[in-house]
Amino acid sequence: MAGLVLAVACFGVIALLMVLGVKAKYPPPDPDWREHLPPPPPEPSRAWQIFRWGPLVGYCALLVVMGILISTGQTGQSVARILGSIAIVLLLLRVGANVAWGVHVGRERRRQGWRPYRG
Repeated sequence: MAGLVLAVACFGVIALLMVLGVKAKYPPPDPDWREHLPPPPPEPSRAWQIFRWGPLVGYCALLVVMGILISTGQTGQSVARILGSIAIVLLLLRVGANVAWGVHVGRERRRQGWRPYRG
């Protein structure tokens, strides 16, 4: 019980120091902060939508297939490992697609002349 009380007390002290540090470090925001907002991202084309959502749909379908095979007991370890490896590859493709979309949005905004506000 003493360990729990000590952990909660430490958490409280750290949170208090973080709040005080943030308030002391950052000046109040500009009154015209809305002028510095980036423009909305471009509407994704059909190819971008497929590129971004395809791996997620494939991953979910693979999870359903894995669940069915494992629940019926008709899979061996090698098949489970192969399906698991495919699932990891699909997740990495999903992350890569989202990173590529972020880079694309940043390039489009810079092409339109927007620059991040540096204060």
